[in-house]
Amino acid sequence: MRLLLVTEKFKPRPDQCDGGARLVQALRGSFGPILDVAQFDDGQENDQPAPVFRFTYPNANTNRFTRRIANASFIASQVRTLLPSYTHVIFAHISMQFGFADAPLKDVIVWTFPMFLTPSYAASGEIVPPEYTRLERDSLAGTGRILTPSYFEKLQLTRYYGLPDERIRVVPRGVSKFPPTLSKRPSLDTPRFCSVGS
Repeated sequence: MRLLLVTEKFKPRPDQCDGGARLVQALRGSFGPILDVAQFDDGQENDQPAPVFRFTYPNANTNRFTRRIANASFIASQVRTLLPSYTHVIFAHISMQFGFADAPLKDVIVWTFPMFLTPSYAASGEIVPPEYTRLERDSLAGTGRILTPSYFEKLQLTRYYGLPDERIRVVPRGVSKFPPTLSKRPSLDTPRFCSVGS
């Protein structure tokens, strides 16, 4: 078994560290040497070690939706050249799969982590082009194994995109690690509780 992880989040700049970056880190830690990374980015360097494969986008549009649409065929072309060496391909964001919307991958097992979709972008006030949403819908239709850390995103996938429930699995991210030692201190005040979620 050989896995190829297709992502933008292997070497994120500090302003790009998010759930996708944590996912990539967790997958690399879990699969070790049987997982290779195909990193797509704008070509800016940082001090982290290089992935196995690194590709610089030919279109560097500052609007992320336009950039993702414009680079879809480039991503697909590069991934297709790598395919003969792999049994599984993992896409860490649905936009990484846009170039396969009209011709889904065959002869390889495809896993998709959608990560963030049109309804969430729209809810956060972003303007999503209709072409972007169409590519999401077509790309999701062509993949059989969808993993998400969120029950909310699963509802989006079934209600907004009309995907069958049985194609989607929810795997919560969990907590990566705790501090090595916890100190106790007495509280003279009323206890306060905080919940942090993603």
